[in-house]
Amino acid sequence: MTDKILTVSRPKVMESAAGYYVGCSCEVEYDDGSIHEEPYCRDSGYFETEEKAELYLIYILDDADNRSKFLIQTNKSLN
Repeated sequence: MTDKILTVSRPKVMESAAGYYVGCSCEVEYDDGSIHEEPYCRDSGYFETEEKAELYLIYILDDADNRSKFLIQTNKSLN
């Protein structure tokens, strides 16, 4: 038997030692029958704060009202 991916999440904010990022996780069933959540993919670079990663997630989910919020917050961060 081989390990089996059961589900893949929608994009969400995740954290690693390198920082926060937007990506997907998956539930994997291992040969021994145990099920664990693991990172599946990374859809962004790394952000220094969870808030910046959340704003990027809103941006890529293409919500027009929230896209404006992301652009305003990003511009404030750059100044």
